[in-house]
Amino acid sequence: MDKLKFDIKLSNGLNVTENKLYEAMISLGLNPHKQYVIGKMTVDFAFPKEKLVIEINGPYHNTKKQRLIDKKRWFVLKNNGWSVKTFKSKTVYEK
Repeated sequence: MDKLKFDIKLSNGLNVTENKLYEAMISLGLNPHKQYVIGKMTVDFAFPKEKLVIEINGPYHNTKKQRLIDKKRWFVLKNNGWSVKTFKSKTVYEK
């Protein structure tokens, strides 16, 4: 898979993969908040009433540094009552 292909930013502020998942959620009748700010962080998608965060992780999330950053983010979110669901960008892009 060409990394550049799914990382291209669109006019709505989402990359190709995020937009694909966003459109799928909308088609199911869901209303996710995109690029939602929680405290000092921005998450890909959120359902505030349900306190649910959905994140799409690209290849850079496999680095040791990014895994540590993600772990800290999820810890903060979970300690504030949020559930976090993650999807690999490759999985979303190819579906």
